[in-house]
Order: sequence, then structure tokens, then C-alpha cells
Amino acid sequence: MVGGEFMSLQELADEKGFFVFGWDLPKDTKEYDYLYMCLLQKWLRDEHGIHISVDFDSNAHTFRFFLYYQRKQHPSYFVTYRDFEIFANYQEALQKALTLALNEIE
Repeated sequence: MVGGEFMSLQELADEKGFFVFGWDLPKDTKEYDYLYMCLLQKWLRDEHGIHISVDFDSNAHTFRFFLYYQRKQHPSYFVTYRDFEIFANYQEALQKALTLALNEIE
């Protein structure tokens, strides 16, 4: 994962109200980045009704992601966003999806 892009994801998440504290993991590791993104994905789902799905295309051996927005005023109504960009790995697709989802929060 590119360090600068991940740092901008963290800054955007901080602006939107997502904070993580009390970790014993060193910050500049792949494990930290991945765990941070997983917790951010859960926070977006639980707090904002934004569901992110990253899927593997076995034919092309690539990853794509889908965003599902569940609006609180219409709990059974979903608006779907699908990105047709192709990613080489799961983490890149998840990072892009998280960034787009955070930009949807007012």
C-alpha cells in the first residue's frame, strides 16, 4: 500500500469522526494498515449504513468493489455504486472504496 495514500485515508477518516486508539501495533506495517481499514469498514457500515463489498474476479484474477448505501430514513432501500476500475489486490480495492465512502459522509 502506498504510504501517502493511506495517510490521506486516515486524515479523511479523522475529519469524518473515525478514531482508533489503544493499539499495540507499530503504525508503519501492513498489519496496522489492514486492521485500520477493516475497523473503518465496520464503522462505515454500523454508523453510516454504507456497506462495502470487495469481490475477486476469478476469470481476470483481479479485484473490484461495490458500495451499498442504506439510508436511515429508508432502511429497506439501497443505492448501489459499482466501480469498474480493476485492482491488483484486495487492499487497494478496499482503500479506494473506503475513500469514496468517506467522501459521501457530510
